[in-house]
Amino acid sequence: MRSRLTLAHLATVSVLFLAGCPSSHTGPPEECGIISGSCMDACCTASADPRGWDGCRPICPDGTTFVDRCAPAPGCGLDAGLCPMPGMLPPPCVSGGCCTNTHGPATWDCDTLSWVCETGSTECSPDPRIRCPAPYLACDEPTDCMLASATCCGPCEWTLDNGTSVHRERVSEFFDRDAECADVDCAACPSPSSDPLRPRVFPTCGSDGRGDLCTAFDLRDVSFTECATDADCRVRTPDCCECGGDTSELALIAIRTDGEGAFAQRVCPAEGVCLDCLPAYPATVHAFCAADGHCALDTVDDD
Repeated sequence: MRSRLTLAHLATVSVLFLAGCPSSHTGPPEECGIISGSCMDACCTASADPRGWDGCRPICPDGTTFVDRCAPAPGCGLDAGLCPMPGMLPPPCVSGGCCTNTHGPATWDCDTLSWVCETGSTECSPDPRIRCPAPYLACDEPTDCMLASATCCGPCEWTLDNGTSVHRERVSEFFDRDAECADVDCAACPSPSSDPLRPRVFPTCGSDGRGDLCTAFDLRDVSFTECATDADCRVRTPDCCECGGDTSELALIAIRTDGEGAFAQRVCPAEGVCLDCLPAYPATVHAFCAADGHCALDTVDDD
């Protein structure tokens, strides 16, 4: 297998990928066609640089192993398309580039290290803007997804800015905490905030719970919590099934009185079945319409 790039692909990569991955102290041989410091560069676990190269294969320091930082990951958003070499992880984008609409999709050619169009299609070229999503984002149901952090300790409370929704069985592909953070001790989190306007972020699959990529939503920014008066809002458990859900004060959420279907669709599997009952909610928790036009919860003394 040739480990070089076509001139056209090299030009594209030099534009798209010159930032993102840590640079290697010892760069790869020139004939590998790998741009040191770009997203084609190799990284080792624990964010270590390769200490050398065996041909086009990086040699990692003792106690670390090679990882393909060129795959979509916290450090790199795009994949440069390198074909796998012995001992290296395969590229996640094995196909998916787009030719013109009349000629269909392109495929990746491991001999030329470039996108090619279907046999017989001579007038089309792949769209360089098209990239495959990271494999760890794929989902079938909202319950496939969970919030994850690309830092060792992660946040104490989730927001849309500090968390990423990923497939719960592929979290280590997004950030391998065991490999990166073995010697890191994290401080204990303080008590959760009781601010009624704090972010309440949930993972889901697609924009409405019926897509194919993990995403997240904040209750303070969705239509089914919009309100005009306090009477528009009600208390709910944060779980898929309201019956049997968590009724602790800081866990509870507020949605619009007619928002059950929209919320459940975003957090429940398509074929999920819940028992038909309502929990006994604490008398100290009340739903109200906050100043931002979204339902929120207030806790009052039970005197």
